[in-house]
Amino acid sequence: MKAGSGKAKGAEFERFVCEKLSLWVSHEKRTDLFWRSAMSGGRATVKFKKGGHNDTQAGDITALAEESFILSSCFSVECKFYADLNFQQGLFKGTGNIANFWRGHAALSTKAGKLPLLIAKQNRLPVVCITDLKGSEVLNEFTKPFLASSLIDIDSTCAFFWFSNLLASRYNPRPFQR
Repeated sequence: MKAGSGKAKGAEFERFVCEKLSLWVSHEKRTDLFWRSAMSGGRATVKFKKGGHNDTQAGDITALAEESFILSSCFSVECKFYADLNFQQGLFKGTGNIANFWRGHAALSTKAGKLPLLIAKQNRLPVVCITDLKGSEVLNEFTKPFLASSLIDIDSTCAFFWFSNLLASRYNPRPFQR
């Protein structure tokens, strides 16, 4: 891979996720309900490190329209696209890229008062999602039919499922109380 192209690949993946989530939330009517957060979530991270809060821009994806506010008020969405996410190490040993990304995102989501949703892509594999058990419960409340396909253990039990399964479900949110 050409030097510097990893950031472009990540940014392109974030735009892809924004468009797919927008289509899902709008029932295939709009592609502009979500967009990349300022500095790809870095703005919120900087603010947290200084003792402040920027909950609306925690994670890589932010809401742009009223239809997307319920989902973004519940979840902090982080996107990762890597050549090798080390799924085997993450699933069986709790180590490697995917485990480290999950731990980091879960910690930042907690600081923001949101549920973590990690959407990740490895070269030549389908897009996967990871959330915690509460996040899985909320997604089940928001969608029909949807069921996390399996559970994995990375420091705590979390739900692991295909992004395509989420997108195939019908988004029908109800206001959520944290």
